[in-house]
Amino acid sequence: MLKPIVTWVLLADATQARILVRDDEDNTLRQLPDSVLHAEPAPGPSDDEGRTMSRVTGARTRLDKHSLIAPETEEFARKLVRILDEAQRDSQFDRLIICAAPAMLGTIRRLLKSDAKGRLRDTLRGEIAKNLVNVPTADLARHLEELTPA
Repeated sequence: MLKPIVTWVLLADATQARILVRDDEDNTLRQLPDSVLHAEPAPGPSDDEGRTMSRVTGARTRLDKHSLIAPETEEFARKLVRILDEAQRDSQFDRLIICAAPAMLGTIRRLLKSDAKGRLRDTLRGEIAKNLVNVPTADLARHLEELTPA
């Protein structure tokens, strides 16, 4: 008897992620136990505005407060890719589908491209650039129909 093909589905945005599993035997999605992950909270802006000095004119300008979020998002994406890589090395899944908010999907893609061995890239069966983290598991099947085999 053949081993069923197991597909993991990563749902992620910049602050949280869930991992679902679907195998060929029962063809249903279910959330993996302990697979709800949260990013470390970004440090809030202080009362002091960040400032920098122009090298050319010496004028001082205010820094953009939104730039504080990017390092936390990058670190969270790295954490997710590490978790997926370890699970794939342990043969916990055969196929991977990533559904992530567009900016997060771009970060994850970049990290997957930098993977020298490409093991995770080889298991990737599809991507959806949409934030589905908060969609109930029962409603996800219609979003994944075109990516997962019936």
